[in-house]
Amino acid sequence: MKFMGADLEKLKLVVGTIPGIYSNGDIYSPYDLKYTEKSLIDDENTISIFDEVKGSYSQGVIQTKRLTETTDAIVKLIVDEITSNYPTTKSTYDISFDDGGSWSTGKILNAVIDDFTGTSSDAGTYKLKLKFALGSTYGAGTWTTTSALTEIKYGLAGCGTTSAALCMGGSTGVPLDTTEIWNGSIWATTTSLNDAKYGLAGCGTISSALCFGWTAPSVPEIWNGSIWATTTSLTETKYGLAGCGTTSNALCMGGAAGPPVDTTEIWNGSIWSTTTSLTETKFFVSGCGTTSNALCMGGYNSVVVNTTEIWNGSIWTTTSSLTGDRAYSAGCGTTSSALCMGGNIYGPPVDTTEYWNGSTWTITTSLTEVKGYLSGCGTALAALCMGGYNSTYVDTTEIWNAVGISLGFMAKYET
Repeated sequence: MKFMGADLEKLKLVVGTIPGIYSNGDIYSPYDLKYTEKSLIDDENTISIFDEVKGSYSQGVIQTKRLTETTDAIVKLIVDEITSNYPTTKSTYDISFDDGGSWSTGKILNAVIDDFTGTSSDAGTYKLKLKFALGSTYGAGTWTTTSALTEIKYGLAGCGTTSAALCMGGSTGVPLDTTEIWNGSIWATTTSLNDAKYGLAGCGTISSALCFGWTAPSVPEIWNGSIWATTTSLTETKYGLAGCGTTSNALCMGGAAGPPVDTTEIWNGSIWSTTTSLTETKFFVSGCGTTSNALCMGGYNSVVVNTTEIWNGSIWTTTSSLTGDRAYSAGCGTTSSALCMGGNIYGPPVDTTEYWNGSTWTITTSLTEVKGYLSGCGTALAALCMGGYNSTYVDTTEIWNAVGISLGFMAKYET
């Protein structure tokens, strides 16, 4: 058996509760050593919720840097992991012997692997990397109710973080002009919008925000931290749209201007202009991201859809779908780590939360109540969802706290 990596003494340093241990020819190393002199993690190709305070990872993909380089053919490999909490379903892992050029996929932990189909040596040199697929049982998060909005409403928009957020517009049967501000513990009303609207979208922060959408004569408004001012109109009037970005660079996608549209608009800080359309027409979509990297998920055209589209700054392409058809949901996060929460599936609302790891959606911990036509903001680590509709309008606010597991791995190979 050969040892993985170099500078073994450095691998003994601790992250979270899991130490690196050199014992009996095995190397145990935390997945994350970014606080040490030596890191085995390929951050660029790792897509997982990571809690820097707790030093723990959640569902997603963990990829290592090169662990070893040898001209001897590797004929057997054993890989296992150590965790701070035992997951219900253990991870699988992929093997590459050519620096990530090709992978032998779906291998089982703690089993002797001698079938490396799909991998190849690199000019006679074996350059070993591993990639771990962590499922939802590696930690996801919990929703807990917190201080309610100042009024019941649905069809609202929101932006910000779990410590500082805005909520604007909405409806209680009639459109509202209300703006509420969240300080991390309670909502308080602040300066109202210039006109009442619901079915709108929003983006930004508590000091600089945009809201846009609804039917004429409603126009976009910009928030400077204390008041709203009307600004340049969208290229078409619409509602049931999604948005993301900042007050200087924003994206607006989908919606309905009568029939559903596939329009994408981009805001440069002063005007909106159309850009490449979605792959399909739909409204009551949810979205997140930036003008260079965004997600748009779910929605309704003549039927409820589960489509997910990803934006690379110039075009939309379809990617892995939601686990179920859903419209009227809320979204937050990035193209590598996102949440989609609540919504309606052909009528009744749901409490479903789905987590996006950069390539697929998986169901994770449910909301505390079923609801659709809600709003959300934050990240896949820490999120807010507020308002919505089930059998009546609600003022509920829920806060999401992602919980990961401290992880490490052991690997041995034989030539």
